[in-house]
Amino acid sequence: MAHSHTIASKFAIWKEQGKRKLKTFLARMGVPIRESSVNYNVMKSEFRERFPELIEEYASEFQLDFENLVFASFSRVCYLTLYLF
Repeated sequence: MAHSHTIASKFAIWKEQGKRKLKTFLARMGVPIRESSVNYNVMKSEFRERFPELIEEYASEFQLDFENLVFASFSRVCYLTLYLF
């Protein structure tokens, strides 16, 4: 979330106060510190599945516009295949 333009600008995460505000936001959502510091793709499925609804629930508490926070995206995965004859 720290790399999101909306979150970065709204919380001013380049400042210590902004970093604390982001950590507080994640804590209020119930996301453990360990889970909040990993990439979304490797986050435990229980948090990953509930993440959009948690953001929607707590966004107004932090004056965030939910519509600008959650959007469809994709992840590209490439595999190397080795054929042995």
